[in-house]
Amino acid sequence: MNIDLKLDLSKRILCHRAMRDHLIFEQLHKIFSNDFKLVNEELESISSLFKNIPLNETFKRNFLEKTYKKKSAYYACLVNSNIDTLLIPEYLETKLSRNILIKKETEQYFKSIDNFRLHTIQNTSSIYECILFSEEAEQNNSFDLFSNQAPESASCPEDLKLVFEQWAEDFKGYSPLETILFSVLDWHAFNKFSFSNKRQILLYLNYQLWKQYGNIFQKLDLESSLYQNWTLETLDPIKAIKSLLTSIQEDVVAMKVELRELYNEQINFKRLNSKQKIVSNFIFSKNFKLNLNIDSGSIANNSIIKQIQNKGFVDFFELSHHTDILQQKKSISVLMESEVLELSKIEGIVGLYLNTSFNNKKNNLYKFQNVRSNENNIKIDEFFNQSISNPIVPIEKLIVTPEPVLEVKAKRQKAFFG
Repeated sequence: MNIDLKLDLSKRILCHRAMRDHLIFEQLHKIFSNDFKLVNEELESISSLFKNIPLNETFKRNFLEKTYKKKSAYYACLVNSNIDTLLIPEYLETKLSRNILIKKETEQYFKSIDNFRLHTIQNTSSIYECILFSEEAEQNNSFDLFSNQAPESASCPEDLKLVFEQWAEDFKGYSPLETILFSVLDWHAFNKFSFSNKRQILLYLNYQLWKQYGNIFQKLDLESSLYQNWTLETLDPIKAIKSLLTSIQEDVVAMKVELRELYNEQINFKRLNSKQKIVSNFIFSKNFKLNLNIDSGSIANNSIIKQIQNKGFVDFFELSHHTDILQQKKSISVLMESEVLELSKIEGIVGLYLNTSFNNKKNNLYKFQNVRSNENNIKIDEFFNQSISNPIVPIEKLIVTPEPVLEVKAKRQKAFFG
């Protein structure tokens, strides 16, 4: 690039910054520093919970899909001014939209996100050039079977490259979440506060959130928030950042409630006894990350560890299917000696439960301790030798509804005229 062109571009970028106050990011950092810290912790926590919660992949995929489709709909409305939000309900209710424009935009959105894993080059300008999926670029690049980088689909404008280069200095010392949202705000100002035909900026936002927090970015309904709050010709930076942080927090709260419901359904929470409910609530609050500090070699039966980590208690009927009782007793003895497991008698049944106070010195939650638990010395043999006619987790009685008996009407004899 020649010197004159470089100077011209520098003047243009300076004008862009002068319109918005060059100290705006420092001001935003001071105003929202605590908010960013809190929201980041909430995002990291929900990301950990989603990763560790013992739900099968089908449940997790269904959990993400509904909001993901809504995100794609608002993305389409943002980048294509010919698409009206009135089309969104019909798009969400059907598998295939009858509108060609929304179908084209949403399909490109999904394919672009599917290619996130291929962006091995971390330079922002390079990401801009390949983050938008292009059928033509994909076909031209199909001969390279060993490439792990998405093909280029657009050329990054030179003046926008200068904006990207300035971010390293502008956002130095800021948290990752601050950097993501501030960079999108700066880019949006460069685009004159319009998302029309600006697909890369929205994909870049999702890409950075995916890198930082994993697949839960699909449940962050930011496109809807941007459509409602960021499409004004003059945008107040403080209100803009506040709207996104609020949207993220609301989505995280909703995610946690939904995951709690899915988990409760899977373990039949309503059927659990009081102690089982306490320990399952405890491990959920810990995002299923328990620092048990156990030598795995001393535990012969990994199913016991799995039950503790997934539910917080050991199911008698699951153990009864194993024939080697001695190995089971040995494994449980190790866990009890380590104060990971404890025996309690609830409603006349001896059960093995996670000791929620096993790590109190490391500030585990006292509130989950069961103050009513028995302190008597129960032996392991009492757990194995008990004769339980019903499972520890009681099964609700089936209500049998008798089938209606059809009344058979007597047929009238036809008169016989011989």
